Amino acid sequence: MRKRRRTNKYTGEIIKLTAAQVLSSIFELALPFFATSSIYRTSARRIHREIDEDKTNLKEKIHYLKKMGMIESFVENKETYYELTPKATSHIERIKYDDIKITRTRRWDKKWRIVIFDVPEDKKTGRDLFRRKIMSMGFRQIQKSVYVYPFECTEQMLKVSSFLNLSRFVTIVIAEIVQGEESMIENFLDEKILKNDDLL
Repeated sequence: MRKRRRTNKYTGEIIKLTAAQVLSSIFELALPFFATSSIYRTSARRIHREIDEDKTNLKEKIHYLKKMGMIESFVENKETYYELTPKATSHIERIKYDDIKITRTRRWDKKWRIVIFDVPEDKKTGRDLFRRKIMSMGFRQIQKSVYVYPFECTEQMLKVSSFLNLSRFVTIVIAEIVQGEESMIENFLDEKILKNDDLL
């Protein structure tokens, strides 16, 4: 009879917990979106002093992070420190990428944000990821490799293209008039990205 594999009680929460809660809380990261070379470290004493959590649970989480290769520990001047590994920073960057969204902050300014990308075939995977990402954010295709959105999104597009190493292949255009915009407006109204008040 095969033995049932025991499941660690943190397995189900590890994807979001390690990056969003444990890593960010422990190291108080003001992590630049694409930081890869910076070293993030803090002392074990500071962790236990400043994080409001049961010490046993915290110790288990830190142990699990070490087991996953997210943090490393070392001793310096007789004090224990924890340091993020490249795997951890990459993990955080991925979560930040997944969380990129466009949030409307005011009424539509009647301008279109057009994203044009001409990505070579040897970067097909990145091209497909870019297309899927911007479509999930609400962009709609108007021509091959040309997508449109009604609200400001330059910062988000720069982050997405940079994460996928496609910045030099992506162009962002802001236009006041686009041929066939009546149907585009209807589509964005149907999808509740635009509101009737935006057309006043």
